[in-house]
Amino acid sequence: MAELVAPRFPATACFHAQQSAEKALKAILYSSGERVVLGHSLAALGEAVQSHSGSFAELAPEVSKLDRYYIPTRYPNSLPEGTDPSSAFDGADAAVAMQSAAAAVQFARGFLSSD
Repeated sequence: MAELVAPRFPATACFHAQQSAEKALKAILYSSGERVVLGHSLAALGEAVQSHSGSFAELAPEVSKLDRYYIPTRYPNSLPEGTDPSSAFDGADAAVAMQSAAAAVQFARGFLSSD
């Protein structure tokens, strides 16, 4: 979805990138036997993933940066007055977000295929 909307709606692409990384990390945690995985913070989810796969530590700082797109891309009142998501996030933001999300998804695929 992020790739489809990025050219016209980069803020929306940033949000979907965050969501795909979140789902990827949660898939790792569920496949590792966790039964209750709550929250949306990629930093926190990444810490939990590291307890199952220490190699995620290299990727964690990049993926956790996607946390900045969870709320402000959808809720204009979380941005400075007079700013809206469409002016706060641009194509460069979307490109970086999609690259980080792709890295998280790729890591999850590798982790899940090794089980």
